[in-house]
Amino acid sequence: MMEKPKNVFLYILASIAIHIIIFCLIFYQGKSRELPDLVEVSFDSPNPLPDPEIPTRE
Repeated sequence: MMEKPKNVFLYILASIAIHIIIFCLIFYQGKSRELPDLVEVSFDSPNPLPDPEIPTRE
């Protein structure tokens, strides 16, 4: 015997509602965040490296 099919409409409706809520949360978080200020970084070493030696042909 076949079982009576469950009401799929409620599952579809719940899935749509959950997806809309997730989309709204992501969209809201994207609007509330501001881009950070750019920071200039330099890598100065206390002891500079010596100039590389270039081999000469003889």
